[in-house]
Amino acid sequence: MHKKISLTIFSISLLIFFAFSGTDNAIKTNANSFCVDNLGNIYIAENDQLKKYDSLFKLTLDFSDKVIGTIDYVDAGNSMKPFIYSVTQGKITFLDNMLAKTSETLDVNQYCSSFCPVVCSSFNNSLWLFNYTQSELVRVDQFYNTLQRSGNLQQILGYKLNATCMIERGNYLYAADTARGIVMFDQFGGYYKTIGVKNARSFDVLGDVVYYINDKSVMTINIKTLEESTITSLTQTIKKIVVTNRKIYLQTDNEIAIINRP
Repeated sequence: MHKKISLTIFSISLLIFFAFSGTDNAIKTNANSFCVDNLGNIYIAENDQLKKYDSLFKLTLDFSDKVIGTIDYVDAGNSMKPFIYSVTQGKITFLDNMLAKTSETLDVNQYCSSFCPVVCSSFNNSLWLFNYTQSELVRVDQFYNTLQRSGNLQQILGYKLNATCMIERGNYLYAADTARGIVMFDQFGGYYKTIGVKNARSFDVLGDVVYYINDKSVMTINIKTLEESTITSLTQTIKKIVVTNRKIYLQTDNEIAIINRP
């Protein structure tokens, strides 16, 4: 068993090494953000431009709007209705599946007072917003009606949550605080538990396993058993990780590398 695990880790390390050595499984970009939809399409935000690549890494569509400014976050949880978010402007802009701008724009300041550092998609075409000023999670539906509010998380957690990234997977919402760990909430915004992995620059969740970035290392932790492992360590700083059933996507300063999951 130990030999099999060692061989698996070694194989993953080799795949990542080759991916970062200029193979075809990498897209050169100085991205601000990226995501992957359920069809394997890759959405890359670079400054004020959004590009869509298919699962074979071919550029298929692009979008740009100078009025929106820098795109800080892109989310294609709903591939028919991806959205982009500008933290500075506090506005979410919705696009269609051809990356054409729709008439829908959400001003998050209506829900988040003065600062909303992270947002993410939720089930039934809804959105999660993190109101940093009031330390509160807010979920709104596709018509921008408020569905859930977590209440003041500082009172619940005993500290002020500083969420740097946030995703919903299954019945849980996950928010990373580099000083505290990855905090789990239920679908109503209620606190569930904290996974004690600190300095997680980015993370993703697949089943019971959290994949996260700690400095230059790709690591995993099992949510139920808390068993941890290091997949590999790189010489380049990894900014973001996205994990799907078949692939792992790693963003560095100048590219997004795509490797096959074992």
